[in-house]
Amino acid sequence: GVEVYARKRIVAGIELCTIPKSSVLSVANSKWRLVLFAARGPARELDPDTRLTLAVLAEWRRGTESAWHGYLASLPQSRLLLPSDWGSRELGWLRGTELEAKDLLEERRGVWGTVWE
Repeated sequence: GVEVYARKRIVAGIELCTIPKSSVLSVANSKWRLVLFAARGPARELDPDTRLTLAVLAEWRRGTESAWHGYLASLPQSRLLLPSDWGSRELGWLRGTELEAKDLLEERRGVWGTVWE
């Protein structure tokens, strides 16, 4: 990855860079946006994070046909990067943080269960 460091204090409110929306993989610019923003069906019940996950997976599945292929190919391939796949030792690293995985994962599982059951 790329890391950027400031050599001096940055005043709050200063614009550091501008990234066009078309350069960001999002639900809104995914080929699946019509399905993921459907007014009917299970997609309507999905939270924004789950919609984005589905958009990324749909683009990933398109392989070299996807406009996002280069970006997606650059991402780490290990599933162990996701807390949902961690063991108890790794989950312990998050204890006491805002990312306390147990609560976060239980919340996600509850949302997914409600949508798909």
